[in-house]
Amino acid sequence: MGFGKMMHETMLYYPFGATFEPHERSRALETGWFPINNLMWFQSRSTRINLKKYHPSKKILNLSRKIKYYPDVNMTALKKARLQEIYNKYVQHKGFQDLSLTIDDMIANSSGHIYYVHDNKIIGFTFYKVIGKNYLSIEFAWDYQIPKLSLGHVSIYFESLFAKIQRCEYMYLSAGYEQCSLYKADYRGFQWWKGYEWSDDVDKFKQLCYDDEKVEIRNFANT
Repeated sequence: MGFGKMMHETMLYYPFGATFEPHERSRALETGWFPINNLMWFQSRSTRINLKKYHPSKKILNLSRKIKYYPDVNMTALKKARLQEIYNKYVQHKGFQDLSLTIDDMIANSSGHIYYVHDNKIIGFTFYKVIGKNYLSIEFAWDYQIPKLSLGHVSIYFESLFAKIQRCEYMYLSAGYEQCSLYKADYRGFQWWKGYEWSDDVDKFKQLCYDDEKVEIRNFANT
């Protein structure tokens, strides 16, 4: 099933990939596959939320009243520029090393997007896909201007509302590696793919994320 690094860069190693016809993709998600783009799919420690079991905490509900969310499929030049600005701030805040991803890339690899507004200003976004009864959170970013808004957690609540409107049963959160993925296990209804079945063993998932930190990746081409 491979391994991955996600703390400061997204590096997923998987020994094989696959392509699926549209009618095969729901089943692919159910058996641990996740799309890396519109063509290729890969196996990983995929994560998801059972929407029937998910509900937010009182804190998240209170914070959500300060923010508005707007699902959309259209993109103006002005909005695109703002979202790119937000993404650049996000990767800088996170210390990510790969700065090559653009809003155009996200548009090409998604069904639509959700943008989040506070005090009449866009502060974050999510690009998503809907495949059958499955909602996929593809790319999220926010500007961290007001950290106490906790948009990373509030956005999951908003996405769950939108996913349910789309009659989705699961919300997929991509792969789960290293300590930066620990937060996913705190959501009610959390599950992770263990290579042959879905598991709700939160303690085991967290231990694997801690163990990921011990994996060292070396570039032997430069030695």
